[in-house]
Amino acid sequence: MKITITFDNLEEFQTYMGIQSPNKMAQEAAQTPQEAPKTAGPKKDTKKAGKAQEAAQAPAEDDLREDTPAPGTPQAPEVTEDFRVEVRKTLAQLNKKVGKNIASELIKGFGVDKLTEVALADLPALMDRAKEALNAK
Repeated sequence: MKITITFDNLEEFQTYMGIQSPNKMAQEAAQTPQEAPKTAGPKKDTKKAGKAQEAAQAPAEDDLREDTPAPGTPQAPEVTEDFRVEVRKTLAQLNKKVGKNIASELIKGFGVDKLTEVALADLPALMDRAKEALNAK
């Protein structure tokens, strides 16, 4: 097997490989402001400062809208074309286990003929049905 990858420039290669050049690191260091050293000044009441900081970080009830989930609640992951590959693998396992093409019946349940025609929004439901059928058989 031979794999050939072509890059337009060194920067594109470094980005692909996750390498950062020393020149770029120096440029970024120059752009970020340095923290001033802490001086020993008058002592502050840290309890009051901590409570004020918590209050500033916690969103007010008015800020939480119905269409946005509350912080800490799990959000549904975005469905991409990569998820379609996972669905395809699960459907292939199902067909292999059962010995007939049940996957096409599940796909036709969404009103289409091919897996590539299933909408991205419908893929999680198709995956759930495929897993249920795989575990039931």
